[in-house]
Amino acid sequence: MHALAVISIALLPTSSTWAAPKYKVPHAFTGGNDGGGLYGGLALDSHGNVYGTTSGGGTYGQGIVFQLTRGSNDKWSESVLRNFPSFPDDGQGPTSSPALDLAGHLYGTTVGGGDHHSGVVFELAHDTLAESILYNFCTKPKCSDGGSPDAGLVIDKSGSLFGTANAAFELSPGGDGWKETALHDFTGQHGDGSEPSARVILDAAGNLYGTTEDGGGNNPLCSGGCGIV
Repeated sequence: MHALAVISIALLPTSSTWAAPKYKVPHAFTGGNDGGGLYGGLALDSHGNVYGTTSGGGTYGQGIVFQLTRGSNDKWSESVLRNFPSFPDDGQGPTSSPALDLAGHLYGTTVGGGDHHSGVVFELAHDTLAESILYNFCTKPKCSDGGSPDAGLVIDKSGSLFGTANAAFELSPGGDGWKETALHDFTGQHGDGSEPSARVILDAAGNLYGTTEDGGGNNPLCSGGCGIV
């Protein structure tokens, strides 16, 4: 497995022009216990700590959730918050950016593992780092939510989670647990998109925006369509 890194580039404005950016590598991953294979982006908390996931590495080789903390000497240190195990009742292989709520709880998705081997939505508690599986994905014809989500989640003001896994979905918290609602099933037909793989965004009115890799109609340059917004 190739070693990958988290990088930071500081852009410092001057009175007239941008100064040369200062490039730094806070952590270079080895593919071992510190994780390896970064496909998603990062999340930043109010203290400047950086959070992310790797699809491989860790104790069981199924990926990790990590935190990078800057020390007083400007050196960064990594903490592994979660090692995803190799058995199916937990998630495996996260490829998405994590999301943080106002209380510091961390949410994310995995492409594998779970009750149906099609990935999960998980939560890591801020104080204890205890993991909760909020939802197990499954694929058609048994379920309409899709499976193996590549993308991460976005959180609205009420604490609901939104994401994509072939279908766009919403997870809403309630007294009896989390409820999943499929908002749109991507078909790739009649101008519709297919294969969403990036995190969606929400505007102030609660409208959801996203992209798909494929679909959008016939195009000689793209065998499955060139994608849509």
